[in-house]
Amino acid sequence: MRRDWIFVAAACVVCPFPAAHALELTTQVDAVVVYQQGASLTRRGVIDVGAGAVELEVVGLPDWLDANSLQVKVSGPGSDALPSTVQMGQVQVDVVQLADAFDADVERLQQDIAGVKQQLQALSDSDATAQLQLTFLKNLTTDFGQQQGAGQGAKGTLDVGAWREALVVLQEGGDAARLKIRDNAQAATSLKKQLSQLERELAQLRGNRPRASTVNIDVVSAQAQQLSVELTYIVPNASWAPRYEARLDSDSGDLRVVQKANVRQWTEESWQDVQLTLATSRPSGELIPPQLPPLVLDFFDPEQRSIGFMADSIEEVAVTGTRAPQDLVNVSAVRAMQAKAAEPQNITRVSNYAVSYALAGRVDVDNKRDNEHLFDVDEFGATTQLVTRVVPSMSNTAFLEARFTYVEAAPLSADVMAVYVDDTFMGRTRMPRLLPGEEARLPLGRDERLEVDISDQPVKTGERGLLSRTRQETTAKLFSLTSRHTREMVVEVLDRVPNAANNDIEVSVPREATAPTERDVDDRPGVVLWRKTLTPDEVWRIEHRYVVAYPADKSLARY
Repeated sequence: MRRDWIFVAAACVVCPFPAAHALELTTQVDAVVVYQQGASLTRRGVIDVGAGAVELEVVGLPDWLDANSLQVKVSGPGSDALPSTVQMGQVQVDVVQLADAFDADVERLQQDIAGVKQQLQALSDSDATAQLQLTFLKNLTTDFGQQQGAGQGAKGTLDVGAWREALVVLQEGGDAARLKIRDNAQAATSLKKQLSQLERELAQLRGNRPRASTVNIDVVSAQAQQLSVELTYIVPNASWAPRYEARLDSDSGDLRVVQKANVRQWTEESWQDVQLTLATSRPSGELIPPQLPPLVLDFFDPEQRSIGFMADSIEEVAVTGTRAPQDLVNVSAVRAMQAKAAEPQNITRVSNYAVSYALAGRVDVDNKRDNEHLFDVDEFGATTQLVTRVVPSMSNTAFLEARFTYVEAAPLSADVMAVYVDDTFMGRTRMPRLLPGEEARLPLGRDERLEVDISDQPVKTGERGLLSRTRQETTAKLFSLTSRHTREMVVEVLDRVPNAANNDIEVSVPREATAPTERDVDDRPGVVLWRKTLTPDEVWRIEHRYVVAYPADKSLARY
């Protein structure tokens, strides 16, 4: 059985080969599959080989290339199969040191860096000389003073002229030395900045990696022919996340949701003119469930417990991480990527466990950590039911909501969504995670066409009973809602009736209260909902009342 692909585990020898001459194979990143964490890169190249044994050498690959993830495929022109006239042998991955001598720009930067370092050393030497001058002047002053003191003791007179000459020499020499030290410090600061800039340029020119991987592929060809070579490997430092844009036509209730992909990569390779596919799967080594250890019971030992507590704390520190802050979107890069993309003919593939989006055309993705690239990947439409909700006890603001059944085949991940209503930007919210057939509720922002008025109604509060006094408190509110829409609108009002946590507390709803449409909404005890379809300019009044009775010698706590 012939094998078109070789999966490399380090260096795998298929069969012994005669000595081969090496040919350098130039490859480019041609296709990329980006996962939610990591990516799979496919490099392709074409080369002409003669009859006999040859070693194909692919240079300049990332130095951290994992041989276990590398797949190599050799095929003939216009075919995906290994030609019958070709045999594949050993595939080996070597890490080599990059040579800088052949690169004129690298050599120039190295010479500039060496020159700046020499200037810094000259300044350091000048400082040392100036310090030596100051030390000499200090010692000279000490010796002169001792000599003059000794002379004064013998003669009884002070040589004022000699002292003046000495002070002039000290001042002139000291000022000159200190000025030299100050000038040297200023010049050194400028040279250090220049050195830092040159070293950054050199690191950028080298790609921040002084080493690279080389893949050597042994083949034997029975004749001179052209071969196509593919290398596929997994890389970290790449990711994508969904972004959504929802646009609602409030007159028809039609909703259009565009799914975008926010792609980022900061690998050692720039992806230029590649076929890009986005996948929802997460490749990792965690393919089996965790092993559950046995549970052992023993009597409590304080000393043993303290040791165990320390071990638990250490493990928690080791596995706890923080998420990197979101970088700002590079607007120019986003626009460039969108302009370069072909007409949207993306292909969505849905399997039982993952979804992939193959983007139309070819795109560029820069390997800069602060760049984000947005691509349209899919969209769907739905006819919605528009509902306005109000929670009067929290706010008199009404909020619009679109409800629909999600009938598409591809599940949607939860992430950021920009909302537009009648082409007006309403703000940003979060697209919920949706599965096919699931009921969806998308928030659309404020409904300015529903007027909400809340007023307190007069109530009676007092005590009753002879032997056991009971206190009664009545809550009564009137909600008045007026629709200013030009068509019928479904309106929902939510509030609550307290739940008694003590048998001595009694909560009741009087008959004059407006009966709710639903109770215990979303399994929240005491939360009630009134629902009604309002016609244009219709006014809806809701009487919300409840009575709380409890022993008069007690005080209520609300929580």
